[in-house]
Amino acid sequence: MTDNRTAEQRIKQYSETFDFYIDAAVHPDFKPTNDTLGQYIKSVITDNPQLNSQDSLWAELLKEDLMRFLQALLSLYEPVEKEHERQSKMIDLFTKASINGKRKMWNEVFQTIKYFYTPQEVNIEGYIYQMQQMDEKGKSATLSTLIKDWKKANDEHMELMKKKILDKNKKNWEQSVRDRGLEDYKRAKKIDYEFYKYPALTEITKIIGREQPENKDDRDDILLKYKPQIISNYAVFEEVEEITTGRNLNQLIPHEIVLMADKETEPIFFQKFSAGRLQSFSNRPLILSQKKTIQHVCTKPRFQKGPIIVAIDTSGSMNGKPEIIATSLLIQLVRIAKKQLRKCYLITFSVRSQAIDLAHPANWYQLKDFLTHGFSGGTNGEEMLRIALETLKTETYNFADILIISDFEFHKPIKNTMDKIFKEKEMGVRFYGLQIGTASNEYDEILDRIWKI
Repeated sequence: MTDNRTAEQRIKQYSETFDFYIDAAVHPDFKPTNDTLGQYIKSVITDNPQLNSQDSLWAELLKEDLMRFLQALLSLYEPVEKEHERQSKMIDLFTKASINGKRKMWNEVFQTIKYFYTPQEVNIEGYIYQMQQMDEKGKSATLSTLIKDWKKANDEHMELMKKKILDKNKKNWEQSVRDRGLEDYKRAKKIDYEFYKYPALTEITKIIGREQPENKDDRDDILLKYKPQIISNYAVFEEVEEITTGRNLNQLIPHEIVLMADKETEPIFFQKFSAGRLQSFSNRPLILSQKKTIQHVCTKPRFQKGPIIVAIDTSGSMNGKPEIIATSLLIQLVRIAKKQLRKCYLITFSVRSQAIDLAHPANWYQLKDFLTHGFSGGTNGEEMLRIALETLKTETYNFADILIISDFEFHKPIKNTMDKIFKEKEMGVRFYGLQIGTASNEYDEILDRIWKI
C-alpha cells in the first residue's frame, strides 16, 4: 500500500536506519526489509565496511550525501505512489459496491487493469470469459478472485517501479560519491583543523552541548515527598494486631468483663478503669495508600539538553577568515545536535535573514548549499533577532540556547526587541555570542556571555 508519511518523516526514519546499521542505535519503527530504500541503505553500508573502522567523518559525509539522494528519489516516487493510492481506493470502492454498483464501475476498472497490467499479472480477458459461463453466484466468486489479483498486482507494480527508478539513478550517485568523496573529506578536515585552533570554540560547544557539569544555578532540584492519602478508621477492624491498656470499653478482653460479674471483683474493675489500665484488643491504623508528591525547585528553569538556535552573520564584513571560523563552529554544533538528537535551527543574516530548520534531515542539503556560498552584503541584526524570538515561541524550540556568531558591527536592538529578550532570559533562555573581530560591541550587557576572537 502507499506510504502516506511525508517526505520529511521518511527521511528522518531513513536517517535513523543509517545510524542503526552504523552503530546499533535504536531501530526505527518501519522494517527496512519491506522498504526499497531501507534495503538500499543497508546495502550501501554493507558495501563500505571501512565505515566502522575509519574516521567517523567518512560515515557522516556519506550519510549526508545519501539522505540528499534519497530525498531526490522520493520526489521521483511521488507519481508512482499517487497512482498506487488511486487504484487502492478504486479497489476498495469496487469491493464494497453492490452488484449494480460494480456494473457501473466496470468500464473504468477494465480500462485501468488493461492499461497497467499484463495478462500474466491480471488476466482481465480470462476473468471476463469465465464470468460469461457462470451464474450469478459463480460471477461473484470470480470477481472476488479478480479483486485479490488486482490488489496484489497494484502493490507489486509500485515496488517494481520504485526499484526501477532506484536502479536507474543509483549508479550515477555512487560514482559521484567516489569522485567527490576524498575532496569532501579533505575540506571537512580543514574546517575541523580551524575549529581546534581556537579554544573559545571548544568552550562554546561544551556549554551549548551541556557536556560539562552544570552550574548549581542551572540545575533543577527535585524533592520527593510522601504523605498518607487515606488513614484507616479505628471503628473498622479486620484483625487483632495487639492487646493494649486504656479505658476503651468497646474492645475489652473477656477476663476484664468477668470482673464486673462479681461484687468482690467489681471494685478492681473500676480501679483499673480510673487508672487507664483495662486490657483491650487493638489494631494499628492502616495506611491504605500513599500519594507521591514531586516538588520541583528551579532557580532558573532549564532543560538538560535543549534545542539550539544559531544565528550567523553572513554580511561582507565576515568574508574571509571570520567566515571560516564561523563555519567551523556551526558544523561542530550541528554534529552535537545530530549526536544528541537535539533540534537545531540556523538563521543566516545580512541584509535579509533566512532560516533553516536542521531538526529535519530533509533540510540538511540546504546547509551544504549555505556552506558553499560566500558571505556578502550589509547587516540587519534586528530582523535576525525577530526571527529568533518568534522561533522561541514554537513548541520545538522552547528554552533554546541562542548563539549569535558575528563581528557585531550592527546596532543594539530597539526597545521592544530588548524587552522581549529580557523576558525570555527571565524564563531561562540563554543568549550567547561569538564576536569575530575587534569592533566595539554594544551587546556585552545584553547577552549572557560573549566570547571574542
